Amino acid sequence: MGGGNPFHHHQDLNALHDAWQRPETIIVNEPWWTATAKRADIVFPATTPYEREDIGRSNLDDYLFYMPQLISPVGEARDDYVIFAGLAERLGVGATFTEGRGADEWLRLLYDEYRQKTQQQGVDVPDFETLKDQNWVRLPIHKDGPNRTLFAPFREDPEASPLPTPSGKIEIFSEVIDSFGYDDCPGHPVWLPPSEWLGTATHRAPLHLVSPNRVTSFIASWKVLLRMRKVRGQKPL
Repeated sequence: MGGGNPFHHHQDLNALHDAWQRPETIIVNEPWWTATAKRADIVFPATTPYEREDIGRSNLDDYLFYMPQLISPVGEARDDYVIFAGLAERLGVGATFTEGRGADEWLRLLYDEYRQKTQQQGVDVPDFETLKDQNWVRLPIHKDGPNRTLFAPFREDPEASPLPTPSGKIEIFSEVIDSFGYDDCPGHPVWLPPSEWLGTATHRAPLHLVSPNRVTSFIASWKVLLRMRKVRGQKPL
C-alpha cells in the first residue's frame, strides 16, 4: 500500500479497522508515521518528493515541471522504485522488474516516450536535459488559455467529449449500480443514516463528536491561506 493514508480520509473508520484485521500481513510504503503506518505489520520508509527526481504535470493546466531532488534520502528512506526493485530481487525476478534500469533511467525513458507521443500530436516538448535546465515549460496545448474548468470539453460538446459513464453523460440514476441490488447503495443519490451519528447515541456512547474542516487546516488551498486575516501580526498555519 502506498500513496495514501486511508485512516485519515476513509468514511467509516470502524469498518476499516475491522477489515484491517483480516489480511495476514499488511505492508505500507510511507515517509511519515501515520495512523496507517502504525497499524501496518511492515513499514518501508519511502522518500518524499523532495528526496527524489521526478516530472510534474496536471491535466488542469498547461505547465510541465522538472522536479529536482533537493535533499538526500533521510535516514533509511528509499525511493519507491528502489523498494520494489529490492523486493523483486529478493523474489528472484529483479532483472525482469527493472529491465536493467535504475529510477533515473526509467524517468528519462518514459519522458522520451511522452515527448514522442506529444510530437505526433503536433505539440513540441523540449528534451529532458532542456527541461531540466529550464525547470519548467508552458505547453502550447490551449488555444484560448489554459483549461482550468472541470468537464469543460464535455460542457462545450457532450457528443464529441463524452464522460466515462455508460451513457457518456452526467448520470443522476445509474442502471448499472441499481442492478447490483445493494441495500446501502441504490442507483440514485439518497440519504442513508450512518452507523454513527447523533441519532444512534447509546448509554455506552452518549456523546457525538462534530468536527468540521477548518479553513486553517492544511487541506485548504494556499491561496485561501494567503488571503486570511493575520492573527497578532502572524499568519496562521
